[in-house]
Amino acid sequence: MPTVFHADDASFYDDITPEHLKRAQAAARALGLEVGLVPLSTATEMGDYPLAMMLRMKPGAVLSRHCHDCYRVEVVVQGSIDVGNGRVLRPGDLAVSGPGEYYGPHTAGPAGSLSVEIFSSAAGMVPGFDDGTTNTVREQLLATLRGGD
Repeated sequence: MPTVFHADDASFYDDITPEHLKRAQAAARALGLEVGLVPLSTATEMGDYPLAMMLRMKPGAVLSRHCHDCYRVEVVVQGSIDVGNGRVLRPGDLAVSGPGEYYGPHTAGPAGSLSVEIFSSAAGMVPGFDDGTTNTVREQLLATLRGGD
C-alpha cells in the first residue's frame, strides 16, 4: 500500500523528506523556500537518481534566475507563478528546462504558489547562478550537501 501525505498537515514538508535529504531541505529553507524532497529511489544518500520536490512560495516571493545540472519539469498545483515576459503559470501548467538552461526570476502570485518539480538527478538539483555574486550560495549549498559547514 502506498504511503500517503497531506499537504495541509503542519509537518508535511518534513514528513516527505528522508533523513539523507534533510541538509538539502535546510539549504533551501536558508534561501527562504519551503520544500519537501521525495527521492524516486531507495538510495540513502544524495546521488544520481530522479527526485520530486514540493515547492511552496509565499505571496510575492521571488526565486532568482538560476539553472540546474539536470533536466527539470515543474507543474503548478496551486496559486500562480509569474515567469516573466507576460507569462503566468497556473494550476496544471508546466515549465521544462534542460541541464544548464537558465530560467527566472519567478515571482509567486498574490495567493503564493505550490508546485511539484521533478529533477532527473537529485545531485543535479543544486542551483547554479549566473550573476557572479550568488555563486557563493551554490558553493555553500554543495558544501552543505557534502556534509561540510
